Amino acid sequence: MIFFIHWQNRFENLLQQPDFFLGWLTLVLILIFLVGLRMLLPLERRATLRFPFFCLLVLVGLEILTLGVSLLTTFTSLVTTLEGLALLVILVILARIATLFTFEVVASHWFKRKIPKILADIVQAVLYASVIAYGLRLLGVQLTSLLVTSALLTAVIGLALQETLGNLVSGLTLQAQQPFELGDWIQLEGRQSIGEVTEVNWRATKILTLDRVEVIIPNGVLAKNDILNYTKPTPVVRRNIYVYSRFSTPPQRVHELILEALSETPEVLKSPAPSVVTNKFLDNGTTEYWVRFFIDAFHRRDIIDGRVRDRIWYALERAEIEPAFATSHIIWHKPEQVHQRTVEIQDVKKHLVHIPYFDKLPTQALEKLAERIDRKLYAPGELIIRQGDEGRDFFILQTGEVSILINQVEVNQLQAGAYFGEMSLLTGEPRSASIRAKTEVVLYVLDPLTFGEVLRDYPHLASEISRTLAQRQIQLDQLREKEDSVEEEVERKSTQFLDKIKRFFSF
Repeated sequence: MIFFIHWQNRFENLLQQPDFFLGWLTLVLILIFLVGLRMLLPLERRATLRFPFFCLLVLVGLEILTLGVSLLTTFTSLVTTLEGLALLVILVILARIATLFTFEVVASHWFKRKIPKILADIVQAVLYASVIAYGLRLLGVQLTSLLVTSALLTAVIGLALQETLGNLVSGLTLQAQQPFELGDWIQLEGRQSIGEVTEVNWRATKILTLDRVEVIIPNGVLAKNDILNYTKPTPVVRRNIYVYSRFSTPPQRVHELILEALSETPEVLKSPAPSVVTNKFLDNGTTEYWVRFFIDAFHRRDIIDGRVRDRIWYALERAEIEPAFATSHIIWHKPEQVHQRTVEIQDVKKHLVHIPYFDKLPTQALEKLAERIDRKLYAPGELIIRQGDEGRDFFILQTGEVSILINQVEVNQLQAGAYFGEMSLLTGEPRSASIRAKTEVVLYVLDPLTFGEVLRDYPHLASEISRTLAQRQIQLDQLREKEDSVEEEVERKSTQFLDKIKRFFSF
């Protein structure tokens, strides 16, 4: 009974000491800090809290051990040592919490600044060294004597880690000079790998290529080589592709077609402006054109290059410029060209007879139009006509789908069999809307010269067509109020359109 009363009195005295409550209160506060930091960190970065949580468990063990030693023995020096170790663990935990909160939450998450890993590691190492030195001093360890006795060991380790230390120093140098940052696209001179910088640590720099392959380059190698940075000083970078045509094709014509194709290619910058250079005359009768354009999305360079080549191909195909090749002489033949053209003429006639403007034409006139109509191919997303431009051609949509845009806003869509551009063909008026291909489309294109010849051969058709134009215009304007007023409006507009048609075609 006396023994129990003795230990009870010692425990009550221990509970009355301020250090006891302060130690356990510190444990609770650290736990709150760690839980709060875990909630603030992104999901993929929560694994960085494993070490401080482990240290917290060690701290709990030290507190329990200190409590047991205080109750069972009178070795105050051992208690002091355990309390010193507990303080050291507390400082290590707080150093880790401060580093994670500063770099992972404040800088990366709140201010959206990517901090290089090597910088975070160095700051963390300095904090650890400082708190360990302070803790050892509290424990009575003389750091000067410890450093002197370990000088030989330090020299041996330094020689063994010479290359590693060289990479560390190179990494520090790279951070000081900052030739690149996280998120930049870089390449070493003479190497094929181009990638985005994802991490800079104490030993190496990691880049991720478009093939999703991670390339690890030692910092020492980076410090000794020329670095190509495609993101600095600005994200704008020039791309180069080469196009070939036959020597007989006028260069100016090729330049115009390529620049027109580039003007509507998505993600190709208008400033700096694209350019085309006639680069070489090759021995096989081929002209090489150097196409230069600028982009600001380097990670999409392959996709944009492909789009540019697509648009150039469609532009040259519509202009009937046959392809050429740089290293060989190939004669390009379109298979069954005569038969294909015959089928196209028959298809054009079927479309024309269903169009109100041309259903009045006799068979001979339809034959003439069908033989003279061109077939044009447009890529998805390509602008066919632009609102406000001077236009003369009339289009019949053979296959595909197009969008009608007024002031850049889509108001309608047209499917195969539809037609557009009749007002410009018949009166020469500017385009009232833009037309953009939604899919790859094939168009039959009728020019005003061909249609003008038909009108001169059949002058009475102008009156009938002008009346059809007037009726359609009235329907579009929604002027119909009653039959009498509609008929009067038809007559009035029919006369106006007839005058425009006669002036435009000069007959």
